[in-house]
Amino acid sequence: MSRINPVPLVPEQWAAVTPAVRAFVDFLFDQDLADRLCADQQLLHAALDKLAQPFADAMADQSRYGIAKFWAMRMLNEGIDPTDQAAAEQFIADLHAGRVAVDKGLLNQVMTNHLLGEDPDQHPPLPLMAVPDGDTLRGLAAESLVVRRLRELVRWLGDGKTLTTTGRLRLADARELVALLETGDVLDPVIGDRVFKTRSSDELYQLKVLVAWARAARVVRVVKGRLVPVQSAAKVLADPLALSPRAFTGLFELGEAVCGAGWAESVLRWRFDEAVFAVPMALLIAPEPVGTGELRQLAYQAACDGLAFGPGSDEQERGWRQLADNDTDRLLDQLARLGAIEKDGTAAPLTPYAWCARNPATA
Repeated sequence: MSRINPVPLVPEQWAAVTPAVRAFVDFLFDQDLADRLCADQQLLHAALDKLAQPFADAMADQSRYGIAKFWAMRMLNEGIDPTDQAAAEQFIADLHAGRVAVDKGLLNQVMTNHLLGEDPDQHPPLPLMAVPDGDTLRGLAAESLVVRRLRELVRWLGDGKTLTTTGRLRLADARELVALLETGDVLDPVIGDRVFKTRSSDELYQLKVLVAWARAARVVRVVKGRLVPVQSAAKVLADPLALSPRAFTGLFELGEAVCGAGWAESVLRWRFDEAVFAVPMALLIAPEPVGTGELRQLAYQAACDGLAFGPGSDEQERGWRQLADNDTDRLLDQLARLGAIEKDGTAAPLTPYAWCARNPATA
């Protein structure tokens, strides 16, 4: 069953709810749309009359609110329109600065309601904070390395490019793209006095991830052995801000591309989506900077929990953890290229651009 999101009503509107339901009941009966097993019309009227006062009492009981309604009603009660971005941002700033009094006991009860009442598969509540305006986000989106490369990749494709029989970019095309997109991949690497000839575009890690990302973001697809642009994505590609949510969402699907596949795979590849969710969420809700070591532990634990992974020997644990840490570092690298985090070696704070992942206005 689909979930219905509640709409906050100011107290002055509460009294109109039961009459509106009564009018809807009358409409169903007048249009002969009422179910044949439905109760009598007058009986429904009587039930609504009895519910009017309990409904008003329940609406006034803040301890029953969910987290979204709690803050929306708080703004409305103080004369603030939650849809007025400037006013909402000022309210949030006042709240963080301690200038808005909050009943901690009541807020704890509201949080408990949310955690106990939600589907366990639903994401936990995000902290209240100001979201950058659309123009600011659009500027940040245009600076995202991943977004820029996705757009350039599609422009380069033109009408499409023929792939190899194994479904990979032809090496000549890959060489051209590495130079065009400045992916940093090294072709024909020299180690010591030996030249190791690049024989497949699959050996070019950053380019392979980018192509997989473009497919996951639904801006390119494979048709009859050719990599071609998705025509319906043209408008999305024209606006970096519109492309951003697709880029963020596509990252969840890149476990194999980012982590790779081989005889020694980490648990992160199999639960990559769990790590992609857990790492930015930890950065978002943490009251202070989170170190990369903590993020590695968090990603490893999220992957193990998702797989119901049992403990092994100390030696096995060290091996599993090392592989997972390597893949977490690769994930952090991709988040940095996306522009969602800033890496400084010891920590990886979120950037304002990370809001593109959850701001409905950017979808």
